[in-house]
Amino acid sequence: MARPRTPIAIKAARGDTRQRGALQHAESIAAAFMATRGAPPEPEDFEPQKRGEDEDVAAWKARERIRARARKHWDYLMGALDRDGLLAVSDQGILATCCWCYSLLTEAALRGDIKGVAALQAAYNTSSNLAGLNESARAKIPKQNTPQMTEQEMALAAGLPDEDQPIQ
Repeated sequence: MARPRTPIAIKAARGDTRQRGALQHAESIAAAFMATRGAPPEPEDFEPQKRGEDEDVAAWKARERIRARARKHWDYLMGALDRDGLLAVSDQGILATCCWCYSLLTEAALRGDIKGVAALQAAYNTSSNLAGLNESARAKIPKQNTPQMTEQEMALAAGLPDEDQPIQ
């Protein structure tokens, strides 16, 4: 004769449900992700460069204009993503790629380079999806939120006297 099934309440009390393994895995990924939260440092590539002796002035000015636009986009992204708590230190590379693509895309658009705009738009879309810069990509990123109280903690908090009332 087969052993009777263990009631779900007992399994839950033991923490022995089938879903527990999947939930533990998701929680460990979220914990690792949350541990590395914070704004990444600005890439060294965004620092202004001096013109080389044999470098064309017009080419140097164009490069510095692109670099300045990328840095401005970096500041914009850092402000927006940091405010929402969506930054991780490891995001520096992909966010820098987004900034460079945006800057080069804008430059190509100003020059009227249609093929360049199309290629850079595809690169920007790909990198922004990876960086979580659109709604569908952001929905997959765990949000930082405060831990919820358990039922036991709520019951204990409800039974505690207010600070103004003396303990009897």
